[in-house]
Amino acid sequence: MVRAGLQRRSRWMLALVAIAVAGIAVWQATYWTRAFALDNLRERSAGVLRLTVDNLGVELARFIFLPRVLSTNPALLSAVDTRADGVALSRADRTLEQIEGVTGAADIFLYDVGGTVIAGRSARGGPSVIGENLAGTPFFMAALEGRLGRFFTVETATRVPIYAYAHAVRSRGVVRGVVVVVIDLGRAQDKFKLLSAEHEIIVSDREDVIFLSSNPDWRLQSLRPLTTADRKAIELDGRYSGVPVGQSSIGIQSRQGDLLTLSTGLSDNHPGPAGPEFLRLERPLTKADWQVAILVDTSLVRRQTAVAGFAALIAVISLLLLVTAVYQRRRRIHERLAFQTDANIRLEERVHERTAELTETNRQLHASVLERQKAEDNLRLAQEELIQTSKLAALGQMSAGLSHELNQPLAAIRSYADNARAYLERGQADKVLNNLSGIGELTERMARIIRNLRTYARNEKTPVRPVLLSDALDQAVSLLEAPLRDAGAVLRIENPDRKERVMGGDIRLQQVFINLISNAIDAVTGQPQRDILIAVTCEPEVVTCTVRDSGTGISPDDLGRVFDPFFSTKEVGMGTGLGLSITYGIVQLFGGQITAANHPDGGALFTLRLRRVTADRNTAEGKT
Repeated sequence: MVRAGLQRRSRWMLALVAIAVAGIAVWQATYWTRAFALDNLRERSAGVLRLTVDNLGVELARFIFLPRVLSTNPALLSAVDTRADGVALSRADRTLEQIEGVTGAADIFLYDVGGTVIAGRSARGGPSVIGENLAGTPFFMAALEGRLGRFFTVETATRVPIYAYAHAVRSRGVVRGVVVVVIDLGRAQDKFKLLSAEHEIIVSDREDVIFLSSNPDWRLQSLRPLTTADRKAIELDGRYSGVPVGQSSIGIQSRQGDLLTLSTGLSDNHPGPAGPEFLRLERPLTKADWQVAILVDTSLVRRQTAVAGFAALIAVISLLLLVTAVYQRRRRIHERLAFQTDANIRLEERVHERTAELTETNRQLHASVLERQKAEDNLRLAQEELIQTSKLAALGQMSAGLSHELNQPLAAIRSYADNARAYLERGQADKVLNNLSGIGELTERMARIIRNLRTYARNEKTPVRPVLLSDALDQAVSLLEAPLRDAGAVLRIENPDRKERVMGGDIRLQQVFINLISNAIDAVTGQPQRDILIAVTCEPEVVTCTVRDSGTGISPDDLGRVFDPFFSTKEVGMGTGLGLSITYGIVQLFGGQITAANHPDGGALFTLRLRRVTADRNTAEGKT
């Protein structure tokens, strides 16, 4: 009876231990899942935040030197010297209007030293967004003192945030006026949803007033209730031109590190019940004294945490059941296993004694073979990694063009889909089919781009074999369509026989053409004539491919070094100096030759000679 009691007590203790283990496992699973999910969310969100800050910084930096450049414009100098001359003022008006169209500035105005507008009109159909007279304002006075004036405000009528630069206009060493360039920040705000649909992006001033936001309800609200000092500072510098701001905050109910909970309402007195939890990351835009922040809903993290906890609970229960079953089975076979184990131990000891010498010999031989193989593998791996690094570097240079090539079909697909929905509601089935057909064609175009990109990025490990030269050339040209278009280069290919096969590798031959064509694009960029010619000719044993550009050619002193590693004539940061070196190594691996020269009519000429695949050679390669 005592033994039965002890067994029952042991079972209860095991049950309690099992429950404790299950609880700890579920808690650990949910804790670490939430931590990892939040870390991943922070990493993705930090990238979006950096891109947003960079875009805003670029938008402001685009126009920072424009006022200084305009201050030397002859038409503006004439206008400030002869303010009563209607012809001079009209010419200044036309000049400012033309410059607005070219630069993309929202407005450009010319003021006299008294702060009155004398030239320029609002491109958006209204009066000056800054005011008829700026005399005495800090940024106008800064311009008169020879410094670059900066000013930020919100238009009263449209409530669109703008940013302005001001610079003095000097005539014969005397300040005669001020030119003001206005930037429409609403365009930057329109790009927020394009950067990321899952993030809420906000930009606030030093008083935490939100003036740019991807959420329209948050604009001109505040991140916290404004104090009397905050409102007085906003009123003094005229930042919001009388537009009421900070009437209520966005309702932060609680904060824990970079996690915060918003209320469901916007009133500070009646915030409403707790709303969703957000991850908030922020970064300053120091030049404008702004704070850029992004908020991302953590509901996906909560779902992942719940799923992980449930899965951990199921796993622990399953494990406990398995342990119980194994324990019962082990009890039944324990004696038999003990006997077999003893016999196995004696047998293993005899085998070990008889094979010790042979094992040692084999170990030494195996170590010698492994050392030799390791040396060969390290050499081959270094060569393959260098080639792969060059390909990835080329992909990085092409990334901006490829992004444009994909964004255009995506925008068109969106338009087709919206049109198809409208036609479907009107019952116009034939037009719906036409739009769906357009979507299919654009999808195939995107798939072709991605397929070529994925093929090029793959690390090819196959040996040298017969390949179709035209395929590798076509795929290389396809990946370089965007750089060719951006450079304004005209590429012509003379390949009369597109079925010629050479000894090589698909991916590595494609990389050879990408390196040569990319160098040709760099050579013709900025030249009056931007032509690239690729010519393919066949001989009995060799296929010759020449790549010629209309650039300035190669310096005679550099001709003997163009294939040396790390040699480059480009500016620092524009090239690694490995492209032609890797190209030379790949061609040598194919059993071919590559040379560089200057064409008699100008430009560089690269000649690539590869072994041609004849019927006999193709048969021999197939047998091997």
